[in-house]
This record gives sequence, C-alpha cells and structure tokens, in this order.
Amino acid sequence: MAYTRLRAAAIITSMSIVSGAIAGTLVAFIIDFSFGAPHIYSLDLVVVQVGAMIGGVFGIFLGPAAAFGFLRRVPIGRLFGQTILGAVCGTMLGFGIGRASHLFNGFVWIFGGGMLGFCLAAARLWWRFRESSSRSPELSASEPSIER
Repeated sequence: MAYTRLRAAAIITSMSIVSGAIAGTLVAFIIDFSFGAPHIYSLDLVVVQVGAMIGGVFGIFLGPAAAFGFLRRVPIGRLFGQTILGAVCGTMLGFGIGRASHLFNGFVWIFGGGMLGFCLAAARLWWRFRESSSRSPELSASEPSIER
C-alpha cells in the first residue's frame, strides 16, 4: 500500500510541475506578445523558458499541497485545468495592476497575482465538490432500505 501512495504522490507532483510550467509558458507568451512580438517566430525563447521554470517551481509547492490537502475529491483534469487558468488570469491581472499603478518594482505583482488566481480557482473547486461529497452520505442514510 505504501508503494501505491508513493506512486500517486510522484504522479501528482510531476503533473503539478508540468501544469505550473504550462501556466508560466502561457504567461510569458502573453507578456512577450503584448510587448511587440508580431508572430510566434520572433518570440524571445529565453523569456518563455524562464516563465516555464518559474511556473514549474511554483507548481512543485502549490500543486501537491492543494491536491493532497483540501482538493482530494476533485477530478485531476479539473484540478489542473482550472488552476492553470486561474493562475494565468491572476498573473495577468497582477501584471496589469502593477503596470497601471506604476508600482511595478519587480515581480511582486506577477507572483502575487498568480498565487491569488491559483488560490481562488482552488477555493472554487473545493466549494463545488464539497457540496457533492457531503450530500452523498446523507442521501444514502436517509433513503429507506427495502428488505425482502
């Protein structure tokens, strides 16, 4: 049984790294494209690689903590898909707020927005699947059993 738990932890951690790298790549692509890259061949690949590495590092810590913490009943596809979208949207929102308020002194707004977007997406998933998992024991206990 310990081998199965170790295997599940390794799979979730590696999927978290990949999903963080995907989110970081998307953010780097959007930021690089918004600063004047007219087509995909003129992208600065160093920026995209750095975005993937930073996203992967965040994925190492945030993904398994959420997956094994309070999102145990959430399907894996929804967990990674919606948290990627939440992280990307939060990062872009933080980037926009930092640029608009002229308080862009590093990557604080970008990282904070990404973590906030991830946390909001995770909280939404927890809220949605909390209700369905808490109702099922009540429904089965309240239904009368038919004995023959």
